Amino acid sequence: MSNRSISWFHGLTDSVFALGAAARETRLAHQAAQVAMWNVEPARLQYEEGHIRTAGRHIHQVHPHAVALGKIHDLCAAHEQATATLYRSTARMYAYGTAMAVLSIINGQQPRCIEFERDEFGEYATPMGELPDLAEALGAWAGNERLAELRRNVIACVRAAEAAEELALDENLAGHEMARLTEARNHASGLANSSYAYAEQAEKALHFLLINARKNDLS
Repeated sequence: MSNRSISWFHGLTDSVFALGAAARETRLAHQAAQVAMWNVEPARLQYEEGHIRTAGRHIHQVHPHAVALGKIHDLCAAHEQATATLYRSTARMYAYGTAMAVLSIINGQQPRCIEFERDEFGEYATPMGELPDLAEALGAWAGNERLAELRRNVIACVRAAEAAEELALDENLAGHEMARLTEARNHASGLANSSYAYAEQAEKALHFLLINARKNDLS
């Protein structure tokens, strides 16, 4: 096998694995943030009723335990939201990046790594449009049907997010529209996990194609 072949095989797989590692780290961070949020959930906590009075120009009665828990809850909520956004972003990049890698090999290309654009804030720009349909090209692969199913799940979550965003623009939603909004948001909340699951399966497809490409290179 030529040094060039070894270089692009390893470079591309390392690129995809790095995206997966980023998604796994942010997923763990989000899970930890969810646990922290659960630990300070007001509905399951019992406040200590003891109070203090603050001295000064205006005297107030303060419940220090409730105040502390409220502040912790706000911090945990902000952290949970931030890690959820980060996990969703990295999972999407993992899914799109791996799909792009698979598609490039199907098209006979030999990229050394995955390429993404970055915005003015240094954030990776999520590609527009749906994940590519790889079913026909991967017809010989045993995991093809599962990959197609996971792709449909991602697309359904994206469409639910778009529907929720559109509904949220209306400040005068009727009761049934509010129910639709809640349902759409609940469905859209699965976007990060569905993207991650798709990416893991797509990475298996990538390895299948690379093994075949390596065999062809040796023949």
